[in-house]
Amino acid sequence: MLGTDGQKARNVQEAAAYIREFMQFERDYPEQINRGKDHDFDLYLPWMMEVVNNAPEEEGSRPPTELDALYMDAAWALVQEGYIRPGPRTVSGDNPPDGYGKGFSLTPKGRDWIELEVRSERPQATGHGPGAGGHRPQVGGLRPDN
Repeated sequence: MLGTDGQKARNVQEAAAYIREFMQFERDYPEQINRGKDHDFDLYLPWMMEVVNNAPEEEGSRPPTELDALYMDAAWALVQEGYIRPGPRTVSGDNPPDGYGKGFSLTPKGRDWIELEVRSERPQATGHGPGAGGHRPQVGGLRPDN
């Protein structure tokens, strides 16, 4: 499950991988989890952390206080690598008063990074592979088609 997986990140690399998965899910299923909470960012950390922290805990889950700093560090690492940048998607985009340092948008390099992963996971013509058979990932305790 998407939220539960986010609770298990142990280092910046795992947290960055989860951020990528989260942004892919939001892009592919915006009607399922987004519901206007992205504030015109591709990654709004308070919203992502709400999904992570409200997911059912499993063995290996880390406390929210540890995860907050880890995900802020992972987001900054993605900025340094050129995948995301601080701020809303557009100059005129929504920027909540308390959003400073909490929202990020994909760069052209980041959009390619997300799309590359999506293309590689699409089912082949045979119907085999990840995503085949209509499988959609879960967020928290809910399937996206609930």
